[in-house]
Amino acid sequence: MQVKTVLKLLCLPYILFIGANGGAGGTELSALSVEDVLSGIRMRAELLKSTHVIFQYTVYADHPVEPQRPSFRGLPLVRSREVDIKRLGGKMRVEEKIHNLEGSNTNISHLDIFAWDGEKGTGYVSAPWDPNARSSGSVKSKMGGQFKASYWLTPLEQEVFDLRRPLPEILDKARWNLSGPEKIGQHASYCLESVGLWKDGAKLQVWFDPTRDFAPIQIKLTLKFEDGINIVERMSDVRLEQRDGIWIVADAVLTLENPRMKDPRKRRFATRFSVRDYHVGIELSDDVFQVEFPIGTRVYDEILKTGYIVGEGIYVTNEDGSPEFVRNDSLDYIYEMEARESKLPSPNNIEIKASTGRLFVPDTQTTRKSTASPAVLAKEGSAQKRWPILVAIFAFGCVLSASAYVYYKLAWRK
Repeated sequence: MQVKTVLKLLCLPYILFIGANGGAGGTELSALSVEDVLSGIRMRAELLKSTHVIFQYTVYADHPVEPQRPSFRGLPLVRSREVDIKRLGGKMRVEEKIHNLEGSNTNISHLDIFAWDGEKGTGYVSAPWDPNARSSGSVKSKMGGQFKASYWLTPLEQEVFDLRRPLPEILDKARWNLSGPEKIGQHASYCLESVGLWKDGAKLQVWFDPTRDFAPIQIKLTLKFEDGINIVERMSDVRLEQRDGIWIVADAVLTLENPRMKDPRKRRFATRFSVRDYHVGIELSDDVFQVEFPIGTRVYDEILKTGYIVGEGIYVTNEDGSPEFVRNDSLDYIYEMEARESKLPSPNNIEIKASTGRLFVPDTQTTRKSTASPAVLAKEGSAQKRWPILVAIFAFGCVLSASAYVYYKLAWRK
């Protein structure tokens, strides 16, 4: 960011105040260029790179439900969520309490946990909340759909609705026009409007307050279709608060209008977003972004293409293609077959750590994390298995040589 741009951003609150209190017409807009706004938005993303947020999330949809159900803007309540999210750049860990109010899950509250470490996702598939049931988990190479449900990442400024990207990344995908100031609530906001986004198949409008760290006041995404029946996604009714010195979205309403859906119950929904706690600039270790599965959890790892039960054993594929579950203490006989196919590490006493689906190999006294690939581990394991055989061959050779020596010495005396 150029020094000139930084100085302009720092002076914006004073310039806009003067303009709003009798300054010459157009002073506000002339003091703020498109480049200033783009730089301000990118600066804001850096300020919010590391956050810990706890928020309430209630979803209302056009579903036929009991008349006593609470409603919002004519839509009945469907489910309520309490979400605890830790974020570092693109890495996230989410712990979510869900209270469903529809279908067969009526009045069931449970805890869902899932994480993304930038390369793979780990999380529960079922029953992490029920101590009497065997839970199941998964390891995936892509970010799971849990992160994208109901657009709750939009008020957290992690992504923009169905564009599914943070705003700073979208800035490079289109040209932008700037207008304002425009009064929205208590804010003198400016509007950034896209030109040519998705080959003009989408139009994004973002209203923001430059005197509040460029915080978004309103967002509207229009997905355009040739028949003129468009989808509109909107964030409005925003209330800002200052947390740890940064202005953040404390309350918002998200709405979806999708007349293209055949099911009329899915054409409209509204979500109320409300922050309970918000911390900026916290320190987070990499371990935070990996779900640790407890002993007994059934896990399928789509990266390794295999499943296992944590602390018990692993599922393998036999030569005829049939699956077989092998316990941890009975893995020896499959090592050579699997090593050839580079599917499993080969050292003895392999342990499936109660963690993210990574394979762990016991060391002499402690369990160390395996950083090598399965193929490398298989090669190392095969080498470890060969040395007892070599010792046995050497010992046999020594015995044979000694026997021959004794035989020929006795024969020579005769």
